[in-house]
Amino acid sequence: PMQTIEGYEYDKKTGQGEITWSGYLAGNGFKLKQTPDSWDFQWGQGDAFGSYVKNDGGSGNITVPDAGYYTVTLNTATDELNIEAMEDTPAVFGSICLSGDFNGWTDTPMEPCFTFDGAVNHDWYLVIELDGNGMKFKEADSWDYNSGGSLKATSTGELYGAGIQNGDNLFPEAGKYLVLYNDITRAYRFIKQ
Repeated sequence: PMQTIEGYEYDKKTGQGEITWSGYLAGNGFKLKQTPDSWDFQWGQGDAFGSYVKNDGGSGNITVPDAGYYTVTLNTATDELNIEAMEDTPAVFGSICLSGDFNGWTDTPMEPCFTFDGAVNHDWYLVIELDGNGMKFKEADSWDYNSGGSLKATSTGELYGAGIQNGDNLFPEAGKYLVLYNDITRAYRFIKQ
């Protein structure tokens, strides 16, 4: 899942703005799609890495020159796609959890988004009922890595933000959510179900 960028413009109703994803790419190729079951909106590779085409049925898979960590940034308003290698290698966690008043500040594990062979996962999700009280993201069985911060709302009411180490507790209003989290960028989204 690509996330909205802290401090950048993104309009959820129109889909116009900047979104990003950071993680491990093995070099075996991929495309960007708006909807999992549809090819109506997609980005692929043109003649070579760094040349990208939108909605071209003949485009190839985007293949990075070397396996490693990359940041993918797409501006849907200007139709600009950028893929850059990351300088640092981030920590890899076996599990990321939600912890808060709703579970007595114990660990509720999130599910990895990437489970295919050879995947190095940094994206997590969970559908959960929250009580409106404080919560944070954290690694399992430790507070050495934890994220809190603040919540902002998109034009459709979806909550998002980017956490910081030892940041403030998050207070999404009570309800059932699909929660998405990237442990590299610490970007999170709360999508009401």
